[in-house]
Order: sequence, then C-alpha cells, then structure tokens
Amino acid sequence: MCSARKAGYIVHAIDRFGDIDMQKCASKVHILEDIPENELEQLAGSFGDLDAVILGPGFEHLKINNALNNSKETMEAAGNKSKLPKKLHSLGIPHPETVSIDKADCMGFPLMIKPKSGSGGMKNIIVRNEAELNIFKKRNDSNDFIAQEFIEGYPAALL
Repeated sequence: MCSARKAGYIVHAIDRFGDIDMQKCASKVHILEDIPENELEQLAGSFGDLDAVILGPGFEHLKINNALNNSKETMEAAGNKSKLPKKLHSLGIPHPETVSIDKADCMGFPLMIKPKSGSGGMKNIIVRNEAELNIFKKRNDSNDFIAQEFIEGYPAALL
C-alpha cells in the first residue's frame, strides 16, 4: 500500500483492524467489522474506477475486478497454517512449533490457537491452561484449528 502511494496512486483501504501503518499509507480507510459480502462489494464499487485492487486478510476470497492478488492456489498454500511451518522449517526459517489441536496437550501453556487456514489474525485465541484447551476442543469446529507455541512480543503494526 505504501509503495503504491509513493508511486502516485490514490490508495483506499477496506480493513477489519485499522493497523496504524496501513492508515498512514492510505488516502482513505474504511474499518469494518463483520459486513455481508454483497455490501462489501458494493462499498468497493463506490470508489469508482480503480486501476487495481489488492485484497487483504479476510477479503482474499472476494471476486473484484482488477485484483492484483496471487492466484487462489498460491494464497491457499500460503494461508495453510498446517503446511506453512513445515515449508519454513525446510528453508531454515524459524517458526513457532505448530501441531494439530489433538496433539496440543503436550506443548505447554499458553498456546496460540488459530484457524488452519486464512490470515490476518481473525479467530485467533490464547489458551492459558489445560481446562481452557479442553473447553476449546469441545467446539464443533475445533478440528479446523491448529495450536502454536505462544511467543511473547509486540504487534509489528504498533512498532
């Protein structure tokens, strides 16, 4: 987004989180919570003629003209949190230990619980003990999640 702005483009952002660094680069920002997909496409259409669109986390599935995103297959592969750690490990890139939910008991706490696919941090939760993990495992969708070693730090957008 910042590169496009520096190149002279007018940049609008539709975002769920409103990261500070993103807001500094965009000409206009629309911060949304949950919005029906048809309304989101209408909002994007209200910007008028656009040279290009980059669909970020949570929006990569939308079908909008002039999207500059990677292919659907590439985005799914990069967003697959079950496979990505293995790929990063094979390249020598450090990454938190990652296991399926059913193997999370042996990791220690706290744990970061994330959807197996997707990006942007949506639906991530911290599980602080075995009781919380057992409650999470009883969810109907618990098999759609992975567990990761919790790493202390600061959100990059706040730095």
